[in-house]
Amino acid sequence: MDIICNIVLIILSMSITGTVLSLLWILLKTVFGKFLRSDILYFLLKLVIVSFYIPIFILDITIKSYFYSGFKNYYFFFSKPMKIVLGLIFAVMVVMIIIKLISWIKGNLKIKKTVRFRIPVKVNVNKIVDELRAEMNIKKKFDVYQAFVTTPFIYGFFKHVIYLKMENYDDEDIKIAIRHELTHYKQGDVFFKPIASIMFCINWFNPLAWYIKNEYNIWAEVSCDYKCFTKGGLTVEEYFLGVFRMAGEIYEQYMGIVSPVGGKSEIYKRTTLMSKYSRNEIKPLSLALISLFTVIISVFSLYEVSYAAGNLYNYVYETTQTEIKEYDVVTEDGSVEHVINNVTDDEKNYNATNEVFNQISYNDYKTDENINVDVIVNKNESWMTTVSGLNGDNIILVALTCELKDSVFEIGIIEPDGTVRYIECDNRVNHRFKVNKTGIYKIFITNIGQEDANVKCSIMISPQSKEE
Repeated sequence: MDIICNIVLIILSMSITGTVLSLLWILLKTVFGKFLRSDILYFLLKLVIVSFYIPIFILDITIKSYFYSGFKNYYFFFSKPMKIVLGLIFAVMVVMIIIKLISWIKGNLKIKKTVRFRIPVKVNVNKIVDELRAEMNIKKKFDVYQAFVTTPFIYGFFKHVIYLKMENYDDEDIKIAIRHELTHYKQGDVFFKPIASIMFCINWFNPLAWYIKNEYNIWAEVSCDYKCFTKGGLTVEEYFLGVFRMAGEIYEQYMGIVSPVGGKSEIYKRTTLMSKYSRNEIKPLSLALISLFTVIISVFSLYEVSYAAGNLYNYVYETTQTEIKEYDVVTEDGSVEHVINNVTDDEKNYNATNEVFNQISYNDYKTDENINVDVIVNKNESWMTTVSGLNGDNIILVALTCELKDSVFEIGIIEPDGTVRYIECDNRVNHRFKVNKTGIYKIFITNIGQEDANVKCSIMISPQSKEE
């Protein structure tokens, strides 16, 4: 169950990262949009989509834990209410992801069925393709077909095929369509489209992911439009007239398809964006200042959001963790044992080193025989071993010595039901833990001092009647 909870936490953390940078992209477009070209905004938008794969909150906690606390690993703990809620969220996520995948599979099967009947294009079209490939410095070869499609598009992840409509167009219109398709390939859309689709599939619950998905679809076209008419020697009017003649109804945005021309209903929006963003020529100094501002505000925002997310996690965990009760018990010899009920092994020993013994079996163990251990316990880490075969009427005697005088340790046991009993001690201690439950016990030594310590430990197990 903890694995499921951590998966949900990672997905939520990735969504937080993407949400923050999505808001910053919207702010950047609104405030500095008049200074930026459409291809720059599109590049930044792709970075936003990539950020939906970065669990910044998890990374922040892990890095801080390593450098500030010295822990080599950090594990998130979950109360029972948290496990129930996160388990339900995980179930809904799985169902919705499956639904989205089925929808994409059906859509791509529909596309394949549509282009099943296709015919090779005429020689003049292949000549246009070769000329444009040479002009755009594209070495890859493309198959071009005509099929009963409603709009031209490029399709495929490994093998890219360009499909044109079953109509006769003049060479100029065909050149506009082919250039558009090759530009999509040139700016990496055929490879990035699946990345964006998977991002949306994982973050279907995030409204900003829906917004970014729609913005990506339109800005991929606007960026492509800008590069086509600026490098194709056409005016905006000439280019979009050719686009309009080739346009049909746009396909739904399936994972493997990049729709170039789109529907006629979208062309007006694209021309509006082109007129607003595509003719801006920003000076290098202005671009550098805007880039610096973007980086600073992004880092600051992600840090603050990550800090707030950490506080929220701690608050939810503490307020829902009602089953753990901690109290102290004074033993017969005057020692104080700290007791924590219903704690899992991982919660107490998340940073433990490998066990020195696979297992100590009391059934094979000779009474009054000491088990001696000489081990280095790093600061903020633990050493532990297990003891099996105890019948609930035993005593575990732990004796510890360490030459490091300023050392501080926690020595304790974890009972079969998860109860933790431990004492705090300095560099010399001899303590008896009474065993009153049957099952497997864990014995641990945690170094809570400031330095690594070489510990010599002696463990002896005996019946209570004999010891007492």
